[in-house]
Amino acid sequence: MEDEDEVMPWRSCVRLKSSIEEEEKNEGNQVDNSLALVPMENPKTKQNIDPIVLDATVREVLDALRHAREKLQTQMERRQMIKAS
Repeated sequence: MEDEDEVMPWRSCVRLKSSIEEEEKNEGNQVDNSLALVPMENPKTKQNIDPIVLDATVREVLDALRHAREKLQTQMERRQMIKAS
């Protein structure tokens, strides 16, 4: 079955016109709530971090930083020796 608007295209125009007229009539009655503030409660999720795991992680990071510092110091000392020779 064919679409009514294809058979009678004027119906589409009539619907559009009545829709526009309805919008114009209700224009003063509409309220834009798109930016309305709505209070809401966020569920508080508490992450329990195991202090032993945290301590181990911190120690690993500190060890890696110490190793990087020592390596950098060694490289700088070698460069100074090469320049001095």
